[in-house]
Amino acid sequence: MATKAFEGKPQGAFGVCGRRRFLGGMAAAGLAASCPAAGETPIVRFGILSDTHVTGPESIPELNKALVFFRDKAVDAVLHCGDITDLGYIRELEAFASAWKSVMPKTTRLIATMGNRDMSDTSSMPKDDLKTRRAELLLSNPKAIFARVLGIKGGYGMRAEFVNGVPVVVSDWKNENRLESFLGTDVRLRNAAVPAIFLQHLHPRGTVFASSKKEWAMDKGNSTCILNMFPRAVSFSGHSHIPLSKPQSSHKGCFTALSAGSYFLGKGKGGTAREVSVAAVFRDRIDVERRDLNTGFSENLTFNFGRACGEGLAETKASGEFIFAQWNIGHFAMGRAGDTKITSAESAVRQAQYEKLLAGIDADFIGLNEYSPKFDLAGKEARDSVFGGFGDFKAGPHLGFNCNALASRTAPLKSERIGEFANRKGVRYYIACETEIHGTPFVLVETHLDFSPRENRTAQIAELVRDFAACPRVIISGDFNVDEAGDFAPFAKAGFQQANFGAFGAFPTHRRRKVELTPCIDNVFVKGFELLGVWTGDDSLVLSDHRMLLCRLRPERKG
Repeated sequence: MATKAFEGKPQGAFGVCGRRRFLGGMAAAGLAASCPAAGETPIVRFGILSDTHVTGPESIPELNKALVFFRDKAVDAVLHCGDITDLGYIRELEAFASAWKSVMPKTTRLIATMGNRDMSDTSSMPKDDLKTRRAELLLSNPKAIFARVLGIKGGYGMRAEFVNGVPVVVSDWKNENRLESFLGTDVRLRNAAVPAIFLQHLHPRGTVFASSKKEWAMDKGNSTCILNMFPRAVSFSGHSHIPLSKPQSSHKGCFTALSAGSYFLGKGKGGTAREVSVAAVFRDRIDVERRDLNTGFSENLTFNFGRACGEGLAETKASGEFIFAQWNIGHFAMGRAGDTKITSAESAVRQAQYEKLLAGIDADFIGLNEYSPKFDLAGKEARDSVFGGFGDFKAGPHLGFNCNALASRTAPLKSERIGEFANRKGVRYYIACETEIHGTPFVLVETHLDFSPRENRTAQIAELVRDFAACPRVIISGDFNVDEAGDFAPFAKAGFQQANFGAFGAFPTHRRRKVELTPCIDNVFVKGFELLGVWTGDDSLVLSDHRMLLCRLRPERKG
């Protein structure tokens, strides 16, 4: 039996190397990491299978072997990653339901996504069936039929269920692109600090079997962009039928992606695999047991989750340490407009949310972009209503969508300077102030670079490096809108440490539309300081369309 542990080391562009060092005592690598501690009970235990391609009653004896396996493992729910049926006939779905009811306890839940075959594979059906027997196809009314036969409610498209408090988000065939908008319907689905399961038929692009270049096996990439925001997300998918014994059947990047393999009972060319998995979900990891009931293949895997966003907030600052926060605040309107859209009616509620978050992070300094001087539509001042707890506050010009600001709890912000970039699209600038921490002077800089073209960003980064090269201690933070982590190279060459994509790992603060673009566009660069830790705040994305990036720092000790 093979046993592996995955500690969140980089595999591809979105690695999370190093987060464990900041968290401290986590599970060790190797065999010990894959074995739960004595008496440790998972939050939930899932059975997983995919691509059963049931043809009718003749499939039931073989299908029962999988269901008995799940029953004996005492799973809380079974997740089916699509293609329950072979051609999309109602009778095939009814055969699956018959086997389920005869084997599984009534307390075990079935959660399934609809695959392409479940939507009726009309290309493989006799033409007469399409003309005269359409009423026998799932395609005739998938929502009603799945509800009637399998008891799956919520309608075709997107839905969510909670099993022992763990959310399971289901995307039916060709609905993966709706994931972002669906997550906005329930704040519980957007909490990055808790484990969450995402179920779809196609593999998320750039994750499992990414190297196979099989376009038909992958989605368009939207789900990957969004799930990069959730370090404790686990995606299960099927469709490809590529065996679980292949090393590409699992992927550990910013989130965990696992293929469900196949349990093929169909009539066509789909292989002879009888692959099943059992996943035990813990707060800090997921333990997966994989089996092929036909070949005897077996392996155990452990995937330790990336750093939970928000962890570390309650840690007490040691002597000489301080916390700096970078936040694209989205004009208090989730990035939807140049000015806030908070109404007078919701103003007090939203103000309390901001105040609670800011009190919890205990930041000594904050750098802001996309800041609005007005907090709500009634004209309430943001400086007083949101940032009143900061002793000093400096805001640059409010020019369209661009406004940068700095806030300090501990020392005055002096010698304010506005630097407008020479190469820019529209108005782009930085605000810089001199300040101090524990008697140590330094320069604080906040900026927001161009989204496009890339040459502008490259020139703007060069200007920042040049303008502050002579400063022995400086913090430069902002929304850098980078396409690739390599865009940050000039900072490293100039002696800066970077918080995001640095020694503490990758912290996606904003989803992007394309997989190849980094979602880690918010960053903090420091010179003359030790970078002691990095984490994020506002992890349900309820106050901005960006997460806050936080850094624990202290002045470098000379000699």
